[in-house]
Amino acid sequence: MSGVPFTFTAEMKDGKVSNLVKEIESFVEAIEPETCASEWMVQSGAVAPSRFRQAVSDMDAIRTDAWLLACQLAEADGQSVLASLPWSQWN
Repeated sequence: MSGVPFTFTAEMKDGKVSNLVKEIESFVEAIEPETCASEWMVQSGAVAPSRFRQAVSDMDAIRTDAWLLACQLAEADGQSVLASLPWSQWN
């Protein structure tokens, strides 16, 4: 990753880990790496094509890390994120 700071907020409603997992999953589903990279480029003034490719790669890595966090939290809570997915999405 390029080292650009990134944060997001997720709420654990009613003190339930499952609600936190749902919040993180919603965040993951909402991220479109190319759109986020374009917005970042406009805000930062970075215009080099290599910067765009790096930003897309960074956003994709953030999606992956957030998804893995959701999986780990779900497993720690005795749930399985994969169990709720149709088998065709496991790949």
